[in-house]
Amino acid sequence: MNTDAVDGNVTVFDLFGKQLATAQVYEGHAELDLSDLAQGVYFARIASDSGATTIKLVKE
Repeated sequence: MNTDAVDGNVTVFDLFGKQLATAQVYEGHAELDLSDLAQGVYFARIASDSGATTIKLVKE
């Protein structure tokens, strides 16, 4: 996952808001192993000191 944030964190949630994974963002990059997740729709919240954004992830 590539982010525009310089440093921060990424948190992946399911549709019910349950936290499933988290990773640190360093120099705009983060690695998450989502291989254990079932196919479906998830959300990733990317946060840093400059703000936060949430994106939709679709695992096929």
